[in-house]
Amino acid sequence: MTLCESSLWRLLNTILGIVSFLSVLAGRTIGRPHPMIDATLRRERILAEAQDPQVAVLLLDFILGYNASPDPVGDLLEVVAKAKLTASERGGFLSTAASVCGTEDDPQNL
Repeated sequence: MTLCESSLWRLLNTILGIVSFLSVLAGRTIGRPHPMIDATLRRERILAEAQDPQVAVLLLDFILGYNASPDPVGDLLEVVAKAKLTASERGGFLSTAASVCGTEDDPQNL
């Protein structure tokens, strides 16, 4: 397998993983608050992914606003720390990158 083929395969696996996550999330949110309001589903998925030795990066997004959690980052801090510990205990490492979408006028005042 060439380097290009290997890179494309990894990209495809990443895209399929995202699609898989979105489809699982979509099926589990019926009749429940959206994950940007209630982080329960995100917490569960983060812990599950931390157990997978092929997962080395956790990408998170946080959306601020009137219909979002009052503390979206705080909702996940404990579980991210636990996920990093889980990865470490299995001999791996879990890097975390996050983006925040919001303005100074959002009620979270971050």
